[in-house]
Parts: sequence; C-alpha cells; structure tokens
Amino acid sequence: MMNKPKTLYIIGAVNIPDLDAGSLRILQFAEIYKKVFDQIIIAGKGDFKLHSLTKYDGKISLISFHKKDFSSFFDKLQTLLHPEKFFLNDLENLYERYDITHIMVYSVLPKSAVKAIRKFTNAHNIKLFFDVVEFQSLKTQNLSSFVSFYSPNMYINKKGIKNGDSVITISSFLESYFQKKKCNVVRVPFVFDTSKIKVEGKNKNKETLSLIYAGNPRGKKDLLPNVIKGLSLLSESDKSKVKLRVFGISSKDVIKNKYVSKKIINETSKIVEYYGQIDREQIFKYYQESDFSVLLRNPKTRTSRAGFPTKVTESLSNGVPVICNLSSDLNFYLNSKNAVLLDGFLPDEFARKISYVIQMPKEELRKMKLEARKTALESLDVSLYRDNILKIVE
Repeated sequence: MMNKPKTLYIIGAVNIPDLDAGSLRILQFAEIYKKVFDQIIIAGKGDFKLHSLTKYDGKISLISFHKKDFSSFFDKLQTLLHPEKFFLNDLENLYERYDITHIMVYSVLPKSAVKAIRKFTNAHNIKLFFDVVEFQSLKTQNLSSFVSFYSPNMYINKKGIKNGDSVITISSFLESYFQKKKCNVVRVPFVFDTSKIKVEGKNKNKETLSLIYAGNPRGKKDLLPNVIKGLSLLSESDKSKVKLRVFGISSKDVIKNKYVSKKIINETSKIVEYYGQIDREQIFKYYQESDFSVLLRNPKTRTSRAGFPTKVTESLSNGVPVICNLSSDLNFYLNSKNAVLLDGFLPDEFARKISYVIQMPKEELRKMKLEARKTALESLDVSLYRDNILKIVE
C-alpha cells in the first residue's frame, strides 16, 4: 500500500474535462488538492475511451464512465438512476492500483449511487466528502428534471449526507443548512483561477451597448424570458443602441420551451442573437467584446438562495460588470461599482435599467470594468479559498 500513490477520487454527473460548470468547479478544486495528493482521478461523462484513465496533466487523470450522449431512452434512464453500474467497477479496479484515501461526490448523484459509494468507503476506510451546489425547488421542475435533478438532490441533501459528514457548500444558505445537520462544513462560492483569464478585448462597436447571457434557463432558474421581454419594451431609439448575445440556448429552444412568444422573438430579432451551444473558449472571447452580462433570478426560490451563479464569476473574471438583481450571496460581491443592480426581476424594471445604462458615459463603464475584474481577483479567486478547500480533507 505504501508504494501506491495517495489518491483523491472525484465522481460527479458532469461532462469532463471542462464542458460544464460542475466540471470547471471540480478542476479548480483539483488544482488545489495537488498539494496533498499524488494523484487526482476525476470520473464523469466524456467522449474519450471509456473506463480507461486519460491524463489531463501531471497529477490529474480523467476516467469516463459514459459518453456525454445517450444511445437510447433506456440507456439515459439507467445512467440517471443507476450510474454506479457504470462507474463502480472502475472504482474497484482503481483501488487496486492507487491508495485512494478520499472520495469526493460532486452534487447530485442518485440514491443508489450515493449508497454504493458510502458502502465502498466504509469497507475500505476511505474518507468521504461532498460538494453541494444546489437545493432544487419542486415548482420549477418538469417530469425529466424531477427524475434527473430534483429527486436525487432531495435525497442527497436530506438523507444522503449525514451527521458528521464533511461538506463543501457553494452558498451561505447551504452552509447554514448543513451546519444544522451537524456536518463539517466549509463554504466555497463558484471560483476561478483569475490569472488564467486574460482581459485584452475591447467592444468593437462603441455606439452599441453589448450584452451577454451565457447559460441555460432550464427550470426557469435564470429568468432569461424577462430579459428578452424587457428588451421588447424599449423605445425604438433605445433598441437601435443595444445588442444581446445569448449562448447556451437557441431561439428555437426558447420558443419550444415557451419562454417567450414568437411575437416577442420577432420584436427583438434585430437586437437579440442566439448562438446555442458553443465551445467555452468561444464564449470567453465574446465576453471580451461585451459591456455587461445580464442575469435575472427570483431571489425567494430555494434554488436561487442555495445556488451561486457561475456566470457572475465568469463575467467578473473577464472584467465584465453585471446587470442583475441580487440573489443568493451576490450581495457579498456586487455593488454599484461593479454592477447595475435592479430593484426586482420583472421585464419593465430590466427595460428601465437598460435605458439608463445606454446613457452611461464611457468613462464610467471603463471604471466598472476595472472594478469587476478587481472583485474577481480580490473576492472570487480560487486562491482565496485554498485553506477551506484543503481543510475538508484534513
């Protein structure tokens, strides 16, 4: 055993290596954990050789237990309900080769998977800990999300994580919740290694206010419809001075999911551009051309209170201030220097603030961009949470 490398195994229903918010968060943690582990193995869904280690860098390896896409409805159902049938054999084989001392479960895995992992850790005296980033609300679910997100999330938060377990939480709401369950808790919001994000771009069209939304309003967590409806309320003069780029969802999906009507789509066709799913590096390029990112959420829902918007950290790290209302822990980080804060999340309030921002002097915008980047460096950089991230594996 002494000759085997000390290893941290991380498992999550994420698209590896860095294809979604979850995998990005895991990689940020993995960089910190290199300090105390010889090897970090990240298990998730990925489009490379299944059930075989793939080197990511000197200390981080990836192992895909399933492709990103599904071959059939039954395959999807099996993966959502019983992913342990795909990864447990991998874990057992890896244990023979590596001294796995810790296992981290990222956020939502179903009941059967959590039970299988806990049984494995108990049998081999491995320390188990969790990273929890959400607490779903029932009223925002459809049938698919109820099965894939809501039910597993309810189990892992309420029963899967037990008294005395170690938990990393993304928000103060979750921090308080798990402290009441007598867990060992540290809070780490969504963070980036800001030094790796170079802020060099400039808005190419100085006369147009360039806005960006990068995400997916799935489950209506992000109120993108209110943003689009708000833009439709602008005067014709103001409409000619603003452009919104939407990444992560297409105009067809917006209509299909009944986020907004075809009428609203048509009314905003000259000012809203939909790009659908594109490479993250491309999105970062567009951040460099943007004046503001936009985000509206209902701050009273449990989903909003428990989560932390990935897109806010992304935006600030790219030196892009945010137009938003306050939800979650955003009041810890956003103010009038680095954001334009709304009094609510309704379309007319968004339209009112956009009309204000259109008139903003260029020098004021320049200062806000500097403040946005400064906030990322001083409050949301991964290095600032190094001690908390390491504390959980002590």
